[in-house]
Amino acid sequence: MSSNQSDGAVVTGAASGIGRAIAAGLAADGFSVVIADLDEENGRAAAEEIAGSNQNRAIFQRVDVTNRTSVSAAIDACTRQFGSIKVGRCSLLRKNIAWSPSNITYDRLTAPTYGDMANS
Repeated sequence: MSSNQSDGAVVTGAASGIGRAIAAGLAADGFSVVIADLDEENGRAAAEEIAGSNQNRAIFQRVDVTNRTSVSAAIDACTRQFGSIKVGRCSLLRKNIAWSPSNITYDRLTAPTYGDMANS
């Protein structure tokens, strides 16, 4: 667990369901977590709950995954708050896609592969 303590993770759809479970699992593994979601009420609640069990290393960021600026803000929040980002998780049309900034860039993820992945 200690090897992940300086690593950040951005999890979209993390206010509830699978996204919230993934965020909680990453936090349990020692990651600092950004709860990224449109649902502010449940997102803030998820961040508070996860932070309570993760040395206060979880924050909420309102994110619209259809808006590049919004997603970039979540990535920026992660690096600003936690120093790095090692894990990103996005939900696309009921498909879960995990990506790591070390092997795929944001530009490559969003255009045109973001659409390709959603349609595959």
